[in-house]
Amino acid sequence: MAVAAPERETAPASGERDVARTAARAAAAAIAVAAIAFGLWQVRSIIILLLLALTFAAAMRPGVEWLRRRRVPEPLAILFFFLLVLGVVGVFFWLAVPPAIHQVQQALAQPNPTVNINHTTGIRHDVLV
Repeated sequence: MAVAAPERETAPASGERDVARTAARAAAAAIAVAAIAFGLWQVRSIIILLLLALTFAAAMRPGVEWLRRRRVPEPLAILFFFLLVLGVVGVFFWLAVPPAIHQVQQALAQPNPTVNINHTTGIRHDVLV
């Protein structure tokens, strides 16, 4: 009668090691991506300002180069573009704000026929009055 030899413990097969190694790499990559995303989220306002500055610089570069070719010093050309943008924003507000204020005042002056102000109370009454 043949006696079976006791089975020796063997190292995991190479396929099992590959799966474990792949899972460990995937987990490490996921943790790294989460850490980077968290870090970027914490400095998002700085990143937004940086992207805005890069966009603005790229937009005014052709004009600054055009002025530089016409012998205008570069700092003066950059200052010109900043003043131009501030002027455009100022003109926009100068043209847009008075009509908006006028419309809001007209809307507040017109009584709403569906609401009887004399019979209301609370916050709604305070706002309507």
